[in-house]
Amino acid sequence: MAKDKLTDYDSTASNNTDVGGISVAEGMLPSGVNNAMRELMSHQADAFGAGTPLYVDQTNNRLGVGNAAPTVPLDVTGAAAISGDLTVDTDTLYVDSTNNRVGVGTASPSSGLTIASQDIRTTFSGADDVNSLILEGSNGSSEKYTFELQADGANTATKFLIGSAGGAATERLRIDSSGDILAKTIDARIGSDVGSVEYGTSTANSVRFYTSNAERMRINSSGSLIINSTSTDYSEKLKVEAAGAAYTFHSVQNSTNSQGHIVFSNANGAVGTIFTNGTSTSYNTSSDYRLKENVVADWDATTRLKQLNPVRFNFIADAATTVDGFLAHEVQDIVPEAISGTKDAMRDEQYEVTSAVFDDDGNVVTPAVMGTRSVPDYQGIDQSKLVPLLVKTIQELEARIAALETA
Repeated sequence: MAKDKLTDYDSTASNNTDVGGISVAEGMLPSGVNNAMRELMSHQADAFGAGTPLYVDQTNNRLGVGNAAPTVPLDVTGAAAISGDLTVDTDTLYVDSTNNRVGVGTASPSSGLTIASQDIRTTFSGADDVNSLILEGSNGSSEKYTFELQADGANTATKFLIGSAGGAATERLRIDSSGDILAKTIDARIGSDVGSVEYGTSTANSVRFYTSNAERMRINSSGSLIINSTSTDYSEKLKVEAAGAAYTFHSVQNSTNSQGHIVFSNANGAVGTIFTNGTSTSYNTSSDYRLKENVVADWDATTRLKQLNPVRFNFIADAATTVDGFLAHEVQDIVPEAISGTKDAMRDEQYEVTSAVFDDDGNVVTPAVMGTRSVPDYQGIDQSKLVPLLVKTIQELEARIAALETA
C-alpha cells in the first residue's frame, strides 16, 4: 500500500518501501530517491508546517495544535477531546472518566465536582447587577430549579435569587452593606449593630411566630407582644390568651425567702410589687412615709362611710351567682382613689374582620383584614382602698362607745 502521510509509515524500517507511491526499495535509481525525498518533505510540511493542525516550534520548544504560533509549551486552538482520565500535576486537576467526576486539589473526587482545600472565587466588573454564581438543576422534565448569587455594581448588597418550575429566578434574600439580612419580600430584617442582634421588619407589618402552621405569637406594629391571639383589646403592650390552659402565668422563685415576682413602676419609680415567702403572697403598693406629706389623722370617716351604698347583685355574664359589692360610679365621689375609669366611657377596639389565608408552606396569601369598633370602657374598683375608711370609722365608733360607757 502506498504511504501518503507520516502516520502510514511502519515503525519497522524494512516495511516502508515507498513514499507517496514512489519505490524506495534498496537499489532504486537516484532520481527515484530525489522524488521520494521531495514527496516525504511535502508530507512533513502538511503535518508540521504553518497553518496545519500540528506545528512544532523547535526554536522555542513549543507545540501548537491548530495553531502555527504557539505561545506556551502546548498551545491548543479549537476543541480538544480526551478519552480516559486526565491528570494535571497529580491532583491540581483530575478527571475521573469512569465515574464522570472532576477533582480540584484531589485525585479522588467524591461527587460531580469536588474542590479540596480551595476557595471558589468569581470576579465581575461593571455598574449593573452581575450573577457571580448560578446553580441550576432539573427534575428530568420541564421543571427547573435555579439558585443565583448576585452582586450589584454599586457594592451595596448581595442578593440571593431562587426560581422554580421553569420561571425566572426571583430575589428571596438580600444582605445589604450594613450587614442587615432582608428576607423574602424585602420586609424582614436580621442584623447586628454594636454587639446587638436584630430581627424584625422594616415596615408597619407585624412579626409573627408559628408552630404546626398556626400563629402562636406576634409583635405588632405598635410594639405589643400578643400570645395566642392576633389583636389587642386595650392597646395593651402584653396580651396572653390562655386558651383553656390551667394557668395563664406561672412565676417561680426557687427560694422560700421573701422574693419578688413582679414590680410595677411609672415615671415616679416603683409603686407596687408582688412578693412570695415560704407560704404566702404579698400584694404591695407604695406606702413609705418618706413618700408622703400633709399627713393628718383628724378627719370624719363615719360621715363618708354612711354615703357608701353596699348592694347585692349578679354580673350579666354570671347570672347564677349573687355577690356583695358596690357600683363603681357611686363610690367614685366618696373614695375616688378606689375607682378606675369614668362612668359611661367608651373606647376604640381593633378586631379581626377576616382572618389571614395561608398556603401550604405557611406563607400569607391574603392578609388579615382589621377593623375598629367602639365598645364600653368599663369602670373598676380596688376595694382594698376602702380599708382606711373602714378602720377610721371603727375607731370613731369605738370612741363614741367608750364615751357612752363612761358617762
